[in-house]
Amino acid sequence: MTTSAAVTSNTPTVQELGLGSSLDVTSIVNALVQNAQIPQNQLANEVTTDQAQVSAYGQLSSALSTFQTSLTALQDPTTFQSLQVSVGNSSAASATVSTASGTGAPTAGTHTLSVSQLAQNQLVASGDFSSTSSAVGTGTITIQPGTWSNNNTTFTPNPNAAPQTITIGSNNSSLTGIVQAINASSAGVTASIINDGTGSRLVLSGNNTGSANGFSVSVANTGGSTTNGTGLSAIAYDPTASGGTPQTTLLQSSQDANFNVDGIAITSASNTASNAIQGISLNLQQVTTTPTTLTVSQSSAGANAAIQGFVTSYNMLQSTISSLTSYNASTSTAGPLNADPGVSVITRNLQNIVANIFSTSAPGIQTVGDLGLSFQETGSISLNQTTLDQALSSNPVAVGQLFETTGTASDSLVSYTGSTSATQPGNYALSISQLATQGSVTGSQAAGLTVTQGSNDKLALTIDGTSATVTIPPGTYASASALATAVQSAINATPAISASGNKVSVTNNNGTLSITDSQYGSKSSIAVTGGDGAANLLGSSPTSTAGLDVAGSLGGTAFVGKGQVATAASGSSAAGLSVTIAGGATGARGSVQFTQGIAAELNSSITNFLDPTNGVIANATNSVNKTISSLEAQEQTMQASVTALKANLEAEFTAMDQLVAGLNSTSQYLSQEFSSGSSSSTSSSSSSSSAVSLG
Repeated sequence: MTTSAAVTSNTPTVQELGLGSSLDVTSIVNALVQNAQIPQNQLANEVTTDQAQVSAYGQLSSALSTFQTSLTALQDPTTFQSLQVSVGNSSAASATVSTASGTGAPTAGTHTLSVSQLAQNQLVASGDFSSTSSAVGTGTITIQPGTWSNNNTTFTPNPNAAPQTITIGSNNSSLTGIVQAINASSAGVTASIINDGTGSRLVLSGNNTGSANGFSVSVANTGGSTTNGTGLSAIAYDPTASGGTPQTTLLQSSQDANFNVDGIAITSASNTASNAIQGISLNLQQVTTTPTTLTVSQSSAGANAAIQGFVTSYNMLQSTISSLTSYNASTSTAGPLNADPGVSVITRNLQNIVANIFSTSAPGIQTVGDLGLSFQETGSISLNQTTLDQALSSNPVAVGQLFETTGTASDSLVSYTGSTSATQPGNYALSISQLATQGSVTGSQAAGLTVTQGSNDKLALTIDGTSATVTIPPGTYASASALATAVQSAINATPAISASGNKVSVTNNNGTLSITDSQYGSKSSIAVTGGDGAANLLGSSPTSTAGLDVAGSLGGTAFVGKGQVATAASGSSAAGLSVTIAGGATGARGSVQFTQGIAAELNSSITNFLDPTNGVIANATNSVNKTISSLEAQEQTMQASVTALKANLEAEFTAMDQLVAGLNSTSQYLSQEFSSGSSSSTSSSSSSSSAVSLG
């Protein structure tokens, strides 16, 4: 029992394995564990490979998205319909394609242009004042916009611009104070002080050019004459006033620009004319002595850049795909997506679309090969710039049709508006049963031409749901047409109406006014809701008429009308196809040809490939991720088994080592005992011999 206790007290720890047996037990256990880990390591390698595959799908997705972005310009019709304008005498005028809505599209061609007079604003200057701080006078200054006759003997007030009266008191009676008061008003002029070396002069400059934007300046001095040059009369300008000549000097008369396009005389209040030539904005700069040419021509710069960008992006995508699917035979190394079936589907689909034959308006432009694009053995695309330039020069519209989604109507008053991914290419018959109309209100009697401030100058309206009270400029108007112009300007300038984006036109029919909404459709309406001037302008019982939406069929199925826009209903092959019917007659209106080009089809395919739920890449990624999760679960199970195996081996070897140690201890003990017994026997024998001898 003592021996057993001694053995137990000397039991080795795990770190001391082999102390009893003298074996390298740690190495033996590690070798057995490593051998058991071989399947687990194989699973870990599979997980690493699959994770690389998921990363590769991410790279492919990013490359597809980048390529899809390059298709945007190719799907924009303006890319292939871009025009440029040049003027032979660039000193006379400059011209650009107008971006303003409603100006229409320009057409290529050459025009003659001559400029006989530039538009200018009115300028008047006072005499010299000794100091800008000395008092000039008190009273009122009234500035009235209008038109002067050629010799400035008559003045016609502008009915669309009310006179502005500015009060000058003792606190702002200096030249500086008067300038500040005028500039703080909305009189349509700008005041400034110019020092001519002998004194300071007040200069008034009209804010707008044009003959109708001249102005008169009349004053009312406090307790003094209004025309004798004293007090505020020193800054008056009104040659028609009785009692004296104006004290200010006319430096420049307001006048219109007079120019000629293709033999047609044109007058403009501004030197910038945006409607003289459809779709062209003119900026007149100098009077000409001889006509110059204005040329509108096709610009291929945008289309060229878009196609070059397409080729570059396609080749970058192809390079990414080649890298991900590569195989190096010398090293037996494969890319993460080598032989991946999903990538093969994507590659074949894109190549087939690019190489397809499309219908355009030009028989010689049906494929990308006609533009100088060709596939190389590597799968990339090369570009022959000379061939592309020739195609863009000969028929840019057909080149655009090769790439973009287009709709072409046979009726000139019908224009393609848009489509959706559900719209199928085809030729769709169009029939109109009802044209779109605008909401309006028409007076019940001829309008009164006199508008008195605070008496009958207010008109309350609700236009397309927006309510506002309009103030009509006071005055006695020369005609109902002049009054109509003033009412139209006042309505459109009212903040609540202009902020809503609404506009109206006001017309005169034998003295009776009609107010018509600029919008079309069932949401278009105008109602007179009050105002002290309503009866004077429109009579006691004006008639309101609501607008109507366009109605009819497209492709044999009733379309959805919204204003002038007709959209093919869902469920038909034309679903989502939209056209705008600008007018014309009811009945059959020809057809709309809808086509999808290379960029449109590529965009649609890539959208499907990148679909986060059902796309090729999403499905493949989800599948690999499931495999990774399964392998990682198996790996965890194996790790638990290996951990248990190691613990068991260490326990068994510990027990064995303890047993061997115990046996060694017993062996040593027995050896000692045997050795001790032999010594005792020898000693006894010697004693016996001695005893015998002595005896």
